[in-house]
Amino acid sequence: MSYVLWDLAKTSKGQIVWISEEYNDELYCVECDGKMIPVKGEIKRHHFRHSVESNCSGESARHWSKKYQIHDIAKQFGNSEVERGVDKYVADILFEQEWAFEVVISNPPSDEKFADLKERLVIFDFTDMNWIDDNER
Repeated sequence: MSYVLWDLAKTSKGQIVWISEEYNDELYCVECDGKMIPVKGEIKRHHFRHSVESNCSGESARHWSKKYQIHDIAKQFGNSEVERGVDKYVADILFEQEWAFEVVISNPPSDEKFADLKERLVIFDFTDMNWIDDNER
């Protein structure tokens, strides 16, 4: 099992909260809606963890984090939504109700999705990033 550090969660009203922010609400996983607990120790990087076994699909915490980082920037320029439908697909980020933004950490979009959305598809490719978890140092 890979070690995952979630740096974001959401409130019961769906507002995104980053681990560095202050909050006074129970927090939930952005993917599976499971309860999240802040972990702010002195050894590992501050992060959220699931309070019990999660029901996440397998997209990594990094993948979700990048989605919301890109969404936070995109919404300054227009309408941006995370995990929204475009045609028969779900885009990581739907921008201006037209552009499908896809975040690639390990798996690129399918050939079919690429072909069908090619005129409206923007890929943010992070596969060449050298990821190092704090626990691996």
